[in-house]
Amino acid sequence: MKDTRGFTLVEIMGVIAILAVVVLVTAPTLIKSLKTTENAQYDAFKDDLYLAAESYIESNKDLYKEQLLTIGGKVNVFMKTLKDENLIKHKLKNPKTNEILKDGSYIQIIVQGDGTYKYNFIDAAGSAASYVESSANAKELIDDNSNSGLDHTKPYTSRKYYIGKNPNNYLIFSGNCFSIIHITQNNSLKLIYEGTANGTTCVRNDSNSNDLSPVLWGSTSGLWDQSNIKDMMSGFAGSGSISVGRGSITIVQSKDLHLIEPATFYIGATYHLGNAYGQTLKNHIENERTNSVSEFVGLINTSDYLKISCGSGISCSCITSPSSTCQNDNYLSKSYPYWPINAGTGVNTMHVIKSGLKTQSISDSAYIRPVIYLSQAAKIVRGNGSSTSPYIVS
Repeated sequence: MKDTRGFTLVEIMGVIAILAVVVLVTAPTLIKSLKTTENAQYDAFKDDLYLAAESYIESNKDLYKEQLLTIGGKVNVFMKTLKDENLIKHKLKNPKTNEILKDGSYIQIIVQGDGTYKYNFIDAAGSAASYVESSANAKELIDDNSNSGLDHTKPYTSRKYYIGKNPNNYLIFSGNCFSIIHITQNNSLKLIYEGTANGTTCVRNDSNSNDLSPVLWGSTSGLWDQSNIKDMMSGFAGSGSISVGRGSITIVQSKDLHLIEPATFYIGATYHLGNAYGQTLKNHIENERTNSVSEFVGLINTSDYLKISCGSGISCSCITSPSSTCQNDNYLSKSYPYWPINAGTGVNTMHVIKSGLKTQSISDSAYIRPVIYLSQAAKIVRGNGSSTSPYIVS
C-alpha cells in the first residue's frame, strides 16, 4: 500500500527556510544583473542619440562654425530637430523612464581643450518648459522659424513663442503673476511681470502698470548700457527687487532667486523712423542681435511684440504706422506706454504703446515691465496657463 502521508509542518518550514536563504544569497546578484542590463540599455540609448547629433552637426557645420571653433563652445541639438531630420524615431522612448522623448530634450555638445567633443543628454521631462509644451494649445504656442529668429546656436533665443490676445500663458512664481513670452533654446522660460498674484489667479491688467510708476530712460542716449533703468534694476540679483517710481518692488523673493538665470538680452537698437519702412521681422531681429548683455533682469525686445502682431510677413508696419491692427490679438499690448530694451539711438527711443511701437524722445517717461528667465530646473506642479488656473511653480 502507498504511503499517502503529506509533508509535516516541520518539513514545510524547513523548505521555506532553505528557499529564504537561497533568495537572500541570490537576490543581490540578480538585482545587480538587472541594474547592469538597465544601465547598458540606457548607455546604448544615449550613444545612439550622440551619433544622431554628431551626424546632424556634420551636415550643418556652417551654422555652428563659431561655437565649434571655440574651446568651451556649446551647441544644443534638440530632439525635435533630430526627429524632423529623421535621425531618430519620432516616438523613441527613454529606457530609464519608459517615456517618449520630449521635443525639448537635447544633446549638448561641448568643445574640449583638445578639440574633441563631449556629449551630454539633457532630458526635459519634468521641467517647467516640458510641462508648458505638453499642455499648451498648439494654436497659441507656436514654433519659431528662420524668419522669426530661430537660431539653435543662441541659448536664450526663442524656439516656441506665444501669440494671441489672451493666450493661456499665465504663470505664478514667487507670489507674482507673469506671462510666458517664449520657451528658449535651453528650455528656460522668458517671463514678463504682470503684477501681484490674487491668490491662485492672475489677470493682465490693461489699465495700470501693476505697482510700477512711469520713469525716464534717463540718459543722453537711447542705448541700454547708458540708461538709468539699468541702474534701477542693478540690485535685483541680490534681492529680487527693483527700485523704481515710488519705491522698491519685489519681483522675485530672495529664496527663489536661484531659479532665475543670468540670461543674454539682445540690446541692438531697433529700426525706427524712416529706417523702419520696408523692414521685415527678420531684419528687426538681426539688428537687435548686433549687441547683447548678460543680465538677471531686463525688458522685452521690440521683436517680442512684433512677432505677435506681424508674424513673419514681408514687412512690419507696427513701428512706422502704429494702428489698431497692431494691437489686435497681441497680449503684450497695453493702454499705457512701456519701455522695451531696444529703445533706440541718439535722442530717440522706442515705446510700446497700445497700437504698436512708437519713436519717442528720451525725455518722455514710460512704465517698465521687468523680464526674467526662469531656469529649466524650475518645476510646474499644476495649472493649465489660464487666468483662473495659471501654471504654478513649486
